Amino acid sequence: MIRFIAWLLGKEYYDKPCRSCRVLQEQLEYERSQNKEMLETLTSLLKPAPITLSSTASTPVGPKGMLWSRRRAELERQDRESIRVKTSSPVIGRPDKDISEPTAEPIKTIDQLEFELGVVEVGEEAS
Repeated sequence: MIRFIAWLLGKEYYDKPCRSCRVLQEQLEYERSQNKEMLETLTSLLKPAPITLSSTASTPVGPKGMLWSRRRAELERQDRESIRVKTSSPVIGRPDKDISEPTAEPIKTIDQLEFELGVVEVGEEAS
């Protein structure tokens, strides 16, 4: 409207934004930058990770035309080898010792344990 009036009067209209327009433009730029950052964050989160295969490659047992007895022997050999590796490895957990085995020391009573630790009850101090 102001441009039309300026045109009617033959004056040139300079498009100087008022203070409130500048504030609105700054707020709009800020919101657009925030939206862009949010969109980039969401797209980076939703990007599928590249699929990686496990480092252990499966070894084929042998040709398909092999007799079952030979294939079974090969599978058993592979099983024995994997078990040997697992049992010889110190990292793999081993089963706990059997706790039902009798120990050399007899089971102590509560009084014996308190005596070893030096725990004396309040009533026993006076005696």
